[in-house]
Parts: sequence; structure tokens; C-alpha cells
Amino acid sequence: MTIRATRHGVSITWKRLPPGQPDRVVGGLHSTVALDELETVHRHRLIFLLPWAAGTPVIHNNYMPNFAFRVSARDEYVGAFLIEQALHLGYRRPGLLLEQTTWGNSNEQALVTALKKHGLSPAGIRVVLPGR
Repeated sequence: MTIRATRHGVSITWKRLPPGQPDRVVGGLHSTVALDELETVHRHRLIFLLPWAAGTPVIHNNYMPNFAFRVSARDEYVGAFLIEQALHLGYRRPGLLLEQTTWGNSNEQALVTALKKHGLSPAGIRVVLPGR
């Protein structure tokens, strides 16, 4: 397979393993690129290991069977944990500062959902461009 470029960066390079062993890809840092790679991963039936890209939709996708595996925490679990910790410390209306990326969107959904479970909402949500 060759490297293909997406609008978000260069994605998937993989190596054919000896016969009898599965093909696999270790994903990169950005959820947006990982989302773009899903179609290729599933078309070629590659095992897709994701230690960094944490956007929930990367793993919780519509592919059956699903070859994408998180080897780190999902945003929805981290968001719930962070809100629990904030509430434990006495904060009731945290403000959210998020990146304008797929990862930021996934974090917003996770944090707002966790707050709603407690009948709360954020004091505000500010979205910034990466690197600003």
C-alpha cells in the first residue's frame, strides 16, 4: 500500500507481515486523520491500534466488524472523570477551553454530557484554533 494524503495530513503507512500474521497499523496523534483512515483500514481489514487519537468517534464507528482499537482512554471516559474531579473540588460551572478540531468536538460532547448528568452546564465554551 502507498501513503495517501488527506486534507488533514499524511495517513496510513503499513507493512506486510510474514504469511499467517495479521496486518496492523499504529495510528497517530490526531483524531481527524484517524477518522479519515477508517475507510482504508476497514477496506483492507487492518488492525488499527490507536494510542493517541482519542476522539470517541474513531473507535465508536459504524464499521462491522470494527478493526479500530483504542489503546488509551476514550474522551467520553476522561471527560466524565474530569467533571467528577471538578465537582469533588467544589466547582459547579467550569468553563471549557477547547481546540477547534475533531478532538475538541469530542471533548466538548464528553464534558457537557458529564455535566448534564449532574443537572449542570458549563459557564461558557471557548473554541480556539490549534497552536493559538
